[in-house]
Amino acid sequence: MARRLASHGPISAEPANVDDQPQYANPYHDPDYAKCIIAKWASEAAINEEQKLARREARKVLQAAEKQRRRAAVEAAMQRKAAQKAAWMLKRERKAARRVAGNLIRDASAAGGIEQDDRDDDA
Repeated sequence: MARRLASHGPISAEPANVDDQPQYANPYHDPDYAKCIIAKWASEAAINEEQKLARREARKVLQAAEKQRRRAAVEAAMQRKAAQKAAWMLKRERKAARRVAGNLIRDASAAGGIEQDDRDDDA
């Protein structure tokens, strides 16, 4: 053990790297430590500000995408509704045409202009 202590140099009460600056019992009283803490806080504040700006930009992009998606959904719904209405109108027109044709045939047969033949022409 003595040999290990001897390899580290002479043992003294003062540390080997003593400089002219006073040693503070409380590190919070050390101006260099305070400067380090202030620099750390400033860098954390800058990082937080950058993160806040990045989140704000991301939120704007997401909101724009959601708005575009809603607009596309509304447009698709309008097109679907228009197609359904067109199909309904076509069906209504077909029914009306069949009704008119049926009425014309009935009126003509009642007037004696068309003879209704129940037999098949192919037979």
